[in-house]
Amino acid sequence: MIFGSVFTDGENSRWCDNYEGDDDDDGVAFHKFHKFSYAQLYKANDNEDIMINSKRIGIVSEKIYYYPNTVSDEEIEQNGVDLYQKMKLLDPAEYSVYKRDGDFVFIINCNRKKVIINDLGERVEVPESYNGGIYTEFKGFIILEYTEDSIPVPFKKINDEIAKNTRSVTQFRTRIKIPQSANPKQGLESSSTAHQWRNQHYTFSANTIYSVARFNATVYNKIRHIYVRDDDNDGFTNIDSVNNLYNKDPRFMVGVIQTDGEDNEPYEFPSNGADKSGTKLFGGNWLNFSIYLPQLGYVVSDEFDGMRVNTYFHIPKAENRLTDNNDPIAANDTNTKWFPRTDLNWTNFIVVPENEIKIFRGYSKKGGDSNDRYFKNITNIINKSNYMYGEKDCPYGGGKKDGNSSNSTKDSEVYFYKGFDTADCIDFVSRVLNIQ
Repeated sequence: MIFGSVFTDGENSRWCDNYEGDDDDDGVAFHKFHKFSYAQLYKANDNEDIMINSKRIGIVSEKIYYYPNTVSDEEIEQNGVDLYQKMKLLDPAEYSVYKRDGDFVFIINCNRKKVIINDLGERVEVPESYNGGIYTEFKGFIILEYTEDSIPVPFKKINDEIAKNTRSVTQFRTRIKIPQSANPKQGLESSSTAHQWRNQHYTFSANTIYSVARFNATVYNKIRHIYVRDDDNDGFTNIDSVNNLYNKDPRFMVGVIQTDGEDNEPYEFPSNGADKSGTKLFGGNWLNFSIYLPQLGYVVSDEFDGMRVNTYFHIPKAENRLTDNNDPIAANDTNTKWFPRTDLNWTNFIVVPENEIKIFRGYSKKGGDSNDRYFKNITNIINKSNYMYGEKDCPYGGGKKDGNSSNSTKDSEVYFYKGFDTADCIDFVSRVLNIQ
Protein backbone atom coordinates (compact mmCIF):
# COMPACT_ATOMS: atom_id res chain seq x y z
CA MET A 1 0.00 0.00 0.00
CA ILE A 2 1.41 3.38 -1.06
CA PHE A 3 0.05 6.81 -0.20
CA GLY A 4 1.13 10.42 -0.59
CA SER A 5 0.31 13.85 -1.92
CA VAL A 6 1.36 15.85 -5.00
CA PHE A 7 1.35 19.59 -5.72
CA THR A 8 2.57 21.79 -8.54
CA ASP A 9 3.06 25.47 -9.38
CA GLY A 10 0.39 28.10 -9.98
CA GLU A 11 -1.52 28.68 -13.19
CA ASN A 12 0.95 31.10 -14.78
CA SER A 13 4.00 30.09 -12.75
CA ARG A 14 7.23 28.74 -14.21
CA TRP A 15 10.99 28.83 -13.70
CA CYS A 16 12.06 30.66 -16.86
CA ASP A 17 11.19 34.23 -17.62
CA ASN A 18 11.37 36.60 -20.55
CA TYR A 19 13.41 38.83 -18.29
CA GLU A 20 12.96 42.55 -18.86
CA GLY A 21 15.72 43.90 -16.70
CA ASP A 22 16.86 44.27 -13.11
CA ASP A 23 20.16 44.56 -11.33
CA ASP A 24 22.44 41.55 -11.25
CA ASP A 25 24.79 40.69 -8.40
CA ASP A 26 27.25 43.31 -9.64
CA GLY A 27 24.65 46.07 -9.74
CA VAL A 28 24.70 46.15 -13.55
CA ALA A 29 21.42 46.20 -15.45
CA PHE A 30 20.51 42.98 -17.26
CA HIS A 31 20.24 42.98 -21.01
CA LYS A 32 16.69 43.42 -22.19
CA PHE A 33 15.00 41.32 -24.84
CA HIS A 34 17.33 42.38 -27.64
CA LYS A 35 20.02 40.26 -25.99
CA PHE A 36 19.67 36.90 -24.26
CA SER A 37 20.03 36.89 -20.46
CA TYR A 38 21.17 33.53 -19.18
CA ALA A 39 19.57 34.26 -15.81
CA GLN A 40 16.12 34.23 -17.38
CA LEU A 41 16.33 30.43 -17.48
CA TYR A 42 16.46 30.40 -13.66
CA LYS A 43 14.16 33.27 -12.80
CA ALA A 44 10.62 32.79 -11.52
CA ASN A 45 8.09 34.29 -13.91
CA ASP A 46 6.66 36.33 -11.05
CA ASN A 47 7.99 37.01 -7.57
CA GLU A 48 4.94 35.29 -6.06
CA ASP A 49 5.68 32.09 -8.00
CA ILE A 50 8.16 30.97 -5.33
CA MET A 51 5.56 31.17 -2.56
CA ILE A 52 3.74 28.12 -1.23
CA ASN A 53 0.40 29.93 -1.49
CA SER A 54 0.74 29.97 -5.30
CA LYS A 55 0.71 26.17 -5.68
CA ARG A 56 -2.07 23.95 -7.06
CA ILE A 57 -3.44 20.45 -6.61
CA GLY A 58 -5.60 18.14 -8.72
CA ILE A 59 -6.14 14.47 -9.47
CA VAL A 60 -2.74 12.89 -9.99
CA SER A 61 -2.04 10.28 -12.69
CA GLU A 62 0.20 7.28 -12.17
CA LYS A 63 1.87 4.46 -14.04
CA ILE A 64 3.17 1.44 -12.13
CA TYR A 65 5.89 -0.76 -13.63
CA TYR A 66 6.97 -4.08 -12.14
CA TYR A 67 9.16 -7.14 -12.53
CA PRO A 68 7.02 -10.25 -13.05
CA ASN A 69 7.96 -13.35 -11.11
CA THR A 70 9.40 -14.86 -14.30
CA VAL A 71 12.38 -12.52 -13.79
CA SER A 72 14.56 -13.93 -11.01
CA ASP A 73 16.11 -11.93 -8.18
CA GLU A 74 19.54 -12.94 -9.48
CA GLU A 75 18.78 -11.50 -12.91
CA ILE A 76 17.52 -8.27 -11.38
CA GLU A 77 20.65 -7.95 -9.25
CA GLN A 78 22.82 -8.24 -12.38
CA ASN A 79 21.25 -4.96 -13.59
CA GLY A 80 21.74 -5.78 -17.27
CA VAL A 81 21.35 -3.20 -20.03
CA ASP A 82 18.17 -4.89 -21.31
CA LEU A 83 16.62 -5.74 -17.95
CA TYR A 84 13.99 -2.97 -18.08
CA GLN A 85 12.53 -4.57 -21.22
CA LYS A 86 11.40 -7.48 -19.05
CA MET A 87 9.33 -5.23 -16.80
CA LYS A 88 5.60 -4.91 -17.30
CA LEU A 89 3.14 -2.04 -16.94
CA LEU A 90 0.61 -2.91 -14.25
CA ASP A 91 -2.95 -2.89 -15.56
CA PRO A 92 -5.05 -0.36 -13.57
CA ALA A 93 -7.64 -3.11 -13.13
CA GLU A 94 -5.09 -5.10 -11.12
CA TYR A 95 -4.74 -2.69 -8.21
CA SER A 96 -7.04 -0.48 -6.13
CA VAL A 97 -6.86 3.30 -6.48
CA TYR A 98 -8.25 5.98 -4.18
CA LYS A 99 -7.80 9.63 -5.10
CA ARG A 100 -8.94 13.10 -4.22
CA ASP A 101 -7.42 16.48 -5.10
CA GLY A 102 -3.72 16.21 -4.22
CA ASP A 103 -3.88 12.86 -2.40
CA PHE A 104 -3.58 9.25 -3.54
CA VAL A 105 -3.63 5.71 -2.15
CA PHE A 106 -2.59 2.68 -4.24
CA ILE A 107 -3.21 -0.84 -2.93
CA ILE A 108 -1.09 -3.31 -4.90
CA ASN A 109 -1.02 -7.08 -4.59
CA CYS A 110 2.35 -8.79 -4.20
CA ASN A 111 3.40 -11.12 -7.02
CA ARG A 112 6.80 -12.48 -5.98
CA LYS A 113 8.45 -14.63 -3.30
CA LYS A 114 5.73 -17.17 -2.49
CA VAL A 115 5.86 -18.53 1.07
CA ILE A 116 4.04 -21.00 3.30
CA ILE A 117 4.00 -21.49 7.07
CA ASN A 118 5.47 -24.85 8.05
CA ASP A 119 4.58 -27.02 11.06
CA LEU A 120 6.99 -25.01 13.23
CA GLY A 121 5.27 -21.74 12.38
CA GLU A 122 8.18 -20.61 10.22
CA ARG A 123 7.89 -18.85 6.87
CA VAL A 124 9.35 -20.97 4.12
CA GLU A 125 9.79 -19.83 0.53
CA VAL A 126 8.37 -22.25 -2.02
CA PRO A 127 8.66 -22.48 -5.83
CA GLU A 128 6.27 -20.64 -8.10
CA SER A 129 4.84 -24.00 -9.14
CA TYR A 130 3.81 -24.84 -5.55
CA ASN A 131 0.04 -25.23 -5.17
CA GLY A 132 -0.77 -22.80 -2.40
CA GLY A 133 1.15 -20.23 -0.41
CA ILE A 134 1.02 -16.44 -0.55
CA TYR A 135 3.12 -13.84 -2.35
CA THR A 136 5.08 -11.50 -0.11
CA GLU A 137 6.98 -9.08 -2.41
CA PHE A 138 6.49 -6.66 -5.27
CA LYS A 139 9.40 -5.11 -7.19
CA GLY A 140 8.71 -2.02 -9.26
CA PHE A 141 8.55 1.76 -9.62
CA ILE A 142 5.95 4.47 -10.11
CA ILE A 143 5.71 7.54 -12.34
CA LEU A 144 3.56 10.43 -11.07
CA GLU A 145 2.36 13.42 -13.05
CA TYR A 146 -0.42 15.95 -13.44
CA THR A 147 -1.89 15.67 -16.93
CA GLU A 148 -3.35 18.56 -18.89
CA ASP A 149 -6.83 17.18 -18.18
CA SER A 150 -6.22 17.48 -14.45
CA ILE A 151 -4.24 20.75 -14.21
CA PRO A 152 -3.63 22.67 -17.46
CA VAL A 153 -0.38 24.50 -18.08
CA PRO A 154 -1.51 27.72 -19.80
CA PHE A 155 0.47 29.99 -22.10
CA LYS A 156 2.56 27.09 -23.26
CA LYS A 157 4.42 29.19 -25.79
CA ILE A 158 5.06 32.87 -25.16
CA ASN A 159 6.47 34.82 -28.09
CA ASP A 160 8.86 37.66 -27.40
CA GLU A 161 7.45 40.66 -29.22
CA ILE A 162 10.38 42.93 -28.38
CA ALA A 163 12.86 40.55 -29.98
CA LYS A 164 10.69 40.51 -33.11
CA ASN A 165 9.57 36.95 -32.37
CA THR A 166 13.10 35.57 -32.59
CA ARG A 167 12.82 34.18 -29.10
CA SER A 168 10.04 32.28 -27.30
CA VAL A 169 9.53 30.61 -23.94
CA THR A 170 7.66 27.31 -23.83
CA GLN A 171 6.22 26.35 -20.47
CA PHE A 172 5.96 22.76 -19.24
CA ARG A 173 5.48 20.77 -16.06
CA THR A 174 7.92 18.11 -14.86
CA ARG A 175 6.94 14.57 -13.94
CA ILE A 176 8.82 12.17 -11.72
CA LYS A 177 9.88 8.54 -11.29
CA ILE A 178 9.97 6.96 -7.83
CA PRO A 179 12.51 5.74 -6.83
CA GLN A 180 15.39 7.36 -8.65
CA SER A 181 18.93 8.44 -7.83
CA ALA A 182 22.21 8.56 -9.71
CA ASN A 183 25.81 9.61 -9.38
CA PRO A 184 26.74 12.91 -11.05
CA LYS A 185 26.06 12.90 -14.81
CA GLN A 186 24.77 9.34 -14.69
CA GLY A 187 21.36 7.70 -14.74
CA LEU A 188 19.19 9.16 -17.47
CA GLU A 189 21.81 11.89 -18.05
CA SER A 190 24.12 9.50 -19.92
CA SER A 191 23.33 7.00 -22.66
CA SER A 192 25.78 4.57 -21.08
CA THR A 193 23.95 4.56 -17.72
CA ALA A 194 20.34 5.25 -18.77
CA HIS A 195 19.50 1.58 -18.34
CA GLN A 196 20.34 1.88 -14.64
CA TRP A 197 17.62 4.51 -14.26
CA ARG A 198 15.16 2.31 -16.15
CA ASN A 199 16.03 -0.75 -14.08
CA GLN A 200 15.94 1.06 -10.74
CA HIS A 201 13.09 -0.14 -8.53
CA TYR A 202 11.93 -0.63 -4.96
CA THR A 203 11.18 -3.93 -3.22
CA PHE A 204 7.87 -3.71 -1.37
CA SER A 205 6.86 -6.18 1.35
CA ALA A 206 3.37 -7.47 2.08
CA ASN A 207 1.33 -5.88 4.88
CA THR A 208 3.51 -2.77 4.95
CA ILE A 209 2.44 0.86 4.46
CA TYR A 210 4.65 3.07 2.29
CA SER A 211 4.72 6.73 1.34
CA VAL A 212 6.92 8.87 -0.89
CA ALA A 213 9.82 11.29 -0.44
CA ARG A 214 11.51 13.68 -2.83
CA PHE A 215 14.74 15.59 -2.55
CA ASN A 216 13.67 19.15 -3.33
CA ALA A 217 16.74 20.27 -5.23
CA THR A 218 17.55 23.90 -6.03
CA VAL A 219 19.84 25.54 -8.59
CA TYR A 220 20.64 29.26 -8.37
CA ASN A 221 22.02 31.41 -11.17
CA LYS A 222 21.69 35.21 -11.49
CA ILE A 223 24.35 35.89 -14.10
CA ARG A 224 23.26 37.46 -17.36
CA HIS A 225 26.08 36.11 -19.53
CA ILE A 226 25.84 32.85 -21.43
CA TYR A 227 28.05 30.22 -19.88
CA VAL A 228 28.72 26.86 -21.49
CA ARG A 229 27.87 23.96 -19.25
CA ASP A 230 31.10 22.60 -17.88
CA ASP A 231 31.74 18.86 -18.18
CA ASP A 232 34.17 19.16 -15.29
CA ASN A 233 31.40 20.70 -13.18
CA ASP A 234 28.93 17.79 -13.53
CA GLY A 235 26.93 19.53 -16.21
CA PHE A 236 26.32 22.73 -14.24
CA THR A 237 27.80 26.06 -15.18
CA ASN A 238 30.75 27.25 -13.15
CA ILE A 239 28.58 29.89 -11.48
CA ASP A 240 25.58 27.68 -10.59
CA SER A 241 24.96 27.32 -6.86
CA VAL A 242 23.36 23.95 -6.15
CA ASN A 243 21.24 23.09 -3.08
CA ASN A 244 22.29 26.27 -1.29
CA LEU A 245 19.76 28.70 0.19
CA TYR A 246 22.32 30.82 1.99
CA ASN A 247 22.76 34.47 0.94
CA LYS A 248 20.94 34.07 -2.39
CA ASP A 249 18.07 35.79 -4.20
CA PRO A 250 15.32 33.13 -4.25
CA ARG A 251 13.72 34.60 -7.38
CA PHE A 252 16.61 33.05 -9.34
CA MET A 253 16.65 29.72 -7.51
CA VAL A 254 14.84 26.98 -9.41
CA GLY A 255 12.87 24.66 -7.12
CA VAL A 256 12.86 26.78 -3.96
CA ILE A 257 9.66 27.39 -1.95
CA GLN A 258 9.08 30.48 0.21
CA THR A 259 7.26 29.47 3.38
CA ASP A 260 6.77 32.57 5.53
CA GLY A 261 4.80 35.79 5.19
CA GLU A 262 1.16 36.57 5.85
CA ASP A 263 -0.08 34.83 2.69
CA ASN A 264 2.08 31.72 3.10
CA GLU A 265 1.91 30.90 6.80
CA PRO A 266 -1.66 29.49 6.68
CA TYR A 267 -0.34 26.65 4.47
CA GLU A 268 2.05 25.51 7.24
CA PHE A 269 4.89 24.42 4.96
CA PRO A 270 8.20 23.62 6.73
CA SER A 271 11.40 25.60 6.21
CA ASN A 272 15.01 24.47 6.44
CA GLY A 273 16.77 27.77 5.81
CA ALA A 274 16.47 31.41 4.80
CA ASP A 275 17.72 33.86 2.19
CA LYS A 276 20.01 36.82 2.86
CA SER A 277 17.08 38.95 4.08
CA GLY A 278 15.84 36.29 6.49
CA THR A 279 12.91 35.09 4.39
CA LYS A 280 12.18 31.47 5.30
CA LEU A 281 12.60 28.95 2.50
CA PHE A 282 12.58 25.24 1.78
CA GLY A 283 14.98 23.58 -0.62
CA GLY A 284 18.08 21.44 -0.91
CA ASN A 285 16.68 18.76 1.39
CA TRP A 286 14.30 15.81 1.55
CA LEU A 287 10.54 16.29 1.95
CA ASN A 288 8.46 13.34 3.12
CA PHE A 289 4.85 12.50 2.14
CA SER A 290 4.53 15.16 -0.60
CA ILE A 291 5.93 15.37 -4.12
CA TYR A 292 6.48 18.80 -5.73
CA LEU A 293 6.33 18.92 -9.54
CA PRO A 294 7.82 22.27 -10.64
CA GLN A 295 6.81 24.00 -13.85
CA LEU A 296 9.73 25.16 -15.99
CA GLY A 297 10.28 26.78 -19.35
CA TYR A 298 12.75 26.47 -22.18
CA VAL A 299 13.87 29.15 -24.61
CA VAL A 300 14.09 28.83 -28.38
CA SER A 301 16.08 31.61 -29.99
CA ASP A 302 17.78 32.49 -33.27
CA GLU A 303 20.51 34.09 -31.15
CA PHE A 304 21.99 30.77 -30.10
CA ASP A 305 20.53 28.44 -32.74
CA GLY A 306 18.55 26.05 -30.61
CA MET A 307 16.94 25.36 -27.25
CA ARG A 308 18.19 26.32 -23.83
CA VAL A 309 16.92 25.17 -20.46
CA ASN A 310 18.28 25.62 -16.95
CA THR A 311 20.68 23.10 -15.44
CA TYR A 312 18.08 22.05 -12.86
CA PHE A 313 16.39 20.17 -15.68
CA HIS A 314 19.12 18.80 -17.89
CA ILE A 315 22.84 18.69 -18.59
CA PRO A 316 23.44 19.14 -22.34
CA LYS A 317 21.17 20.56 -25.01
CA ALA A 318 17.82 19.22 -23.95
CA GLU A 319 15.86 18.63 -27.12
CA ASN A 320 15.38 14.92 -26.41
CA ARG A 321 13.63 15.50 -23.05
CA LEU A 322 11.76 18.69 -23.95
CA THR A 323 9.83 17.14 -26.80
CA ASP A 324 8.11 13.82 -27.48
CA ASN A 325 10.63 11.07 -28.15
CA ASN A 326 10.99 7.32 -28.50
CA ASP A 327 13.44 6.85 -25.63
CA PRO A 328 12.38 3.87 -23.50
CA ILE A 329 11.08 4.06 -19.94
CA ALA A 330 10.42 0.39 -19.17
CA ALA A 331 8.38 -2.54 -20.48
CA ASN A 332 7.29 -1.39 -23.96
CA ASP A 333 6.60 2.16 -22.82
CA THR A 334 8.55 5.10 -24.27
CA ASN A 335 8.86 8.90 -24.09
CA THR A 336 11.08 10.47 -21.43
CA LYS A 337 9.74 13.99 -22.05
CA TRP A 338 9.71 16.29 -19.02
CA PHE A 339 11.71 14.08 -16.64
CA PRO A 340 14.16 16.37 -14.78
CA ARG A 341 17.79 15.31 -14.40
CA THR A 342 17.96 12.15 -12.36
CA ASP A 343 21.32 12.82 -10.69
CA LEU A 344 19.78 15.83 -8.92
CA ASN A 345 16.07 15.11 -8.41
CA TRP A 346 16.22 12.04 -6.20
CA THR A 347 13.13 10.22 -4.94
CA ASN A 348 12.42 7.25 -2.72
CA PHE A 349 9.75 5.29 -0.90
CA ILE A 350 9.52 5.36 2.89
CA VAL A 351 7.98 2.96 5.40
CA VAL A 352 5.28 4.50 7.61
CA PRO A 353 4.06 2.17 10.37
CA GLU A 354 0.41 2.49 11.34
CA ASN A 355 1.27 3.83 14.79
CA GLU A 356 3.32 6.63 13.20
CA ILE A 357 0.45 7.51 10.88
CA LYS A 358 -1.52 8.10 14.07
CA ILE A 359 1.31 10.26 15.45
CA PHE A 360 1.42 12.45 12.33
CA ARG A 361 -2.38 12.64 12.29
CA GLY A 362 -2.27 14.01 15.82
CA TYR A 363 0.12 16.78 14.78
CA SER A 364 -2.07 19.86 14.38
CA LYS A 365 -0.17 21.43 11.46
CA LYS A 366 0.10 20.36 7.81
CA GLY A 367 3.88 20.37 7.84
CA GLY A 368 6.85 20.57 10.12
CA ASP A 369 9.98 18.78 11.23
CA SER A 370 11.02 16.22 13.79
CA ASN A 371 12.52 18.90 16.04
CA ASP A 372 9.05 20.15 16.97
CA ARG A 373 8.39 19.64 20.67
CA TYR A 374 5.31 17.55 19.73
CA PHE A 375 7.67 14.78 18.60
CA LYS A 376 9.67 15.02 21.86
CA ASN A 377 6.70 13.67 23.81
CA ILE A 378 7.37 10.03 24.61
CA THR A 379 4.05 9.02 23.00
CA ASN A 380 4.89 10.85 19.75
CA ILE A 381 8.42 9.68 18.99
CA ILE A 382 8.91 8.53 15.40
CA ASN A 383 11.61 6.21 14.08
CA LYS A 384 13.64 8.65 11.97
CA SER A 385 15.32 5.82 10.11
CA ASN A 386 12.02 5.17 8.31
CA TYR A 387 12.20 8.56 6.58
CA MET A 388 14.48 10.48 4.23
CA TYR A 389 16.49 13.39 5.67
CA GLY A 390 19.82 15.16 5.48
CA GLU A 391 21.88 12.54 7.31
CA LYS A 392 21.01 10.01 4.62
CA ASP A 393 22.36 10.17 1.06
CA CYS A 394 21.70 13.47 -0.73
CA PRO A 395 22.74 14.73 -4.17
CA TYR A 396 25.23 17.54 -4.78
CA GLY A 397 26.03 18.70 -1.26
CA GLY A 398 22.40 18.85 -0.17
CA GLY A 399 20.87 18.07 3.19
CA LYS A 400 23.07 20.48 5.13
CA LYS A 401 22.17 22.49 8.21
CA ASP A 402 20.27 25.75 7.45
CA GLY A 403 20.12 24.83 3.75
CA ASN A 404 23.75 25.92 3.37
CA SER A 405 25.63 23.45 1.16
CA SER A 406 28.99 24.71 2.45
CA ASN A 407 28.01 23.83 6.00
CA SER A 408 29.90 20.78 7.27
CA THR A 409 26.98 19.78 9.52
CA LYS A 410 24.25 17.61 8.04
CA ASP A 411 20.65 18.44 8.87
CA SER A 412 19.38 15.81 11.31
CA GLU A 413 15.69 16.73 11.09
CA VAL A 414 12.93 14.95 9.15
CA TYR A 415 10.83 17.42 7.12
CA PHE A 416 7.31 16.50 6.08
CA TYR A 417 4.21 17.97 4.47
CA LYS A 418 0.83 16.25 4.55
CA GLY A 419 -0.52 18.10 1.51
CA PHE A 420 -1.28 21.49 0.02
CA ASP A 421 -4.53 23.35 0.73
CA THR A 422 -7.40 20.82 1.08
CA ALA A 423 -5.07 17.84 0.59
CA ASP A 424 -3.94 15.81 3.60
CA CYS A 425 -2.54 12.39 2.73
CA ILE A 426 -2.29 11.32 6.39
CA ASP A 427 -6.00 11.97 6.88
CA PHE A 428 -6.79 10.31 3.53
CA VAL A 429 -4.89 7.09 4.14
CA SER A 430 -6.41 6.89 7.63
CA ARG A 431 -9.87 7.04 6.09
CA VAL A 432 -9.09 4.53 3.32
CA LEU A 433 -7.53 2.00 5.71
CA ASN A 434 -9.89 2.81 8.59
CA ILE A 435 -7.00 3.58 10.93
CA GLN A 436 -8.60 4.61 14.21
